[in-house]
Amino acid sequence: MDDRVSRDLSVDVMASAGAHILIVEDEPKIAAALRDYLQSSGFVTSWLDRGDEVERWLATHTADLLVLDLMLPGLDGLELCKRLRARTDLPIVIVTARVEEIDRLLGLELGADDYICKPFSPREVVARVKAILRRQCGGQAPGFERGRIPTAQDSRERTRAHIHTPSADGRDVPGHAHRGGAHRRQPHQETAQENRKSRP
Repeated sequence: MDDRVSRDLSVDVMASAGAHILIVEDEPKIAAALRDYLQSSGFVTSWLDRGDEVERWLATHTADLLVLDLMLPGLDGLELCKRLRARTDLPIVIVTARVEEIDRLLGLELGADDYICKPFSPREVVARVKAILRRQCGGQAPGFERGRIPTAQDSRERTRAHIHTPSADGRDVPGHAHRGGAHRRQPHQETAQENRKSRP
């Protein structure tokens, strides 16, 4: 196998293996389709069906990428995208029935990394998610914990850590909080292995 192809496949495996995808979608059938295809590709998934639950969830959990519908109860997806982009570098893929050019442009200008119109192919969504995570494998901005909204306590703890125990290069270790150990699962969070065991 060509060395370049081998490296690309290795990065693809690293990007998907255990990566946590938060699906925000109010239509259960669409959410289930996304969940099944993502889990079959090795991702861990969580699901929320309201826009106004996302910021609260991200304040206490981590995700590697957000798949976001726009027409959500509680809080519109575009407004949510704007709020999140101001506070975190979490990759966002918009999946929506809004197909007008103005909506696509607005979503991208507000900080979405990709915009997919319904109806869509779940395989295409998975491919785009993998492509974004491949680009993210190179690292993250200093001071950010990707996929979680920072709090005031985080800021204080980060300041103390940098004063008393700075790392060799002054950067946080990417993914430290959610790749180093077990995390508490929520009702909607499932793994591909658990999903397969539950099937008849």
